Amino acid sequence: MPRQLLSTAAAIALWSLVQCVGLASAQETSNTESPAWNTPEGLELVARARRARETIATSTDLQTYEARTEGHVYFFIDPEQGERYLIRVDQIATEVRWMAPDRIRQRVVGERSETRLPVRDFDYYLDRLTLVPHGFADEIQIGSGLDVRGVPHPFAPTSRPDASNDDRGAEPYDFRLGQSLALSVSGQAEPIRIQEIAIRIRNPDVPGILGTAHVDVASGSIVRMAFTFTPASYVDPRNERISVELDYGLWEGRYWLPNEQRIEVRREMPALDIGVGTVIRAV
Repeated sequence: MPRQLLSTAAAIALWSLVQCVGLASAQETSNTESPAWNTPEGLELVARARRARETIATSTDLQTYEARTEGHVYFFIDPEQGERYLIRVDQIATEVRWMAPDRIRQRVVGERSETRLPVRDFDYYLDRLTLVPHGFADEIQIGSGLDVRGVPHPFAPTSRPDASNDDRGAEPYDFRLGQSLALSVSGQAEPIRIQEIAIRIRNPDVPGILGTAHVDVASGSIVRMAFTFTPASYVDPRNERISVELDYGLWEGRYWLPNEQRIEVRREMPALDIGVGTVIRAV
């Protein structure tokens, strides 16, 4: 019977540690004021991250893990001027079971909501309620493909099945190395070096992301991603901005597994023509 993974210490949430640098043994910053895009060192690290991402589904080392997620979905009225007003909040609990090779089962085991204004009942897309395992598939979709679709994952293989014959295999993204951070972890002799990578789509007129990733230099594992999308990525014409943050925690000193995610969708309400939008934030 595969056993549930247990942490030898608290899972490491990278961004929390960046805010509390005193927990890190050292912090290194780039000496270059304007680092270049697509340097050999940067592309080598991207290739390592791509290999590590593929290994998650094929490795015989990590067989299974179980988790229970707890979170909230907030629904705001968001005027162009003034502060957001919260009109509904849902509390969600979900059981997660992952098994190699990349099979996942999720079950919502608890949900309750509170409304502050009379609003009609509505259902959320599943990615507002459940875990995005291992940073999306090779094609990033939000809202079951009804908010965002057709976006190539920056750490997926460069060959895209939807590309034309002339464009198949072309690299859609540029990459640039940013700051690096060395973390001392109890029980490990060597610090863990985390490298920031800036990401931008080469053609801003096609579906793609703009943002950053943080990568464990030794293993190539992704430990954080934060990004938004080009306008061409949005399927629903009401979508003005969608942002995603994915954080991973280090378990048993070896596995970077999902730790926290945030998806925020802002939609305009052009039919009303009163400068008011809505925001759904799922944490």
